Amino acid sequence: MPAFAQPQIESAQADLYFPQIVTGGPTSAQWQTTFTFANPNPAAARCTLFLLSDGGQAFEMNLGSGFVSQFPFTVAGYGSLT
Repeated sequence: MPAFAQPQIESAQADLYFPQIVTGGPTSAQWQTTFTFANPNPAAARCTLFLLSDGGQAFEMNLGSGFVSQFPFTVAGYGSLT
């Protein structure tokens, strides 16, 4: 089920929390979570995805370039990133 966030004005900072993600499982049926970030404004949006464990510590996942717990990225104006 997709999660939707309240639209923010262009100059606002928004902290969004996703309460649960899934990853792993048997090779024949891997679980995964997909995030899609959309920017409704003309200026690029600088973002960082922070991954935390149940206890609040850094939770590392391989997002394609090695294991990390923070993933900075930019979403182009009027663009989206998955």
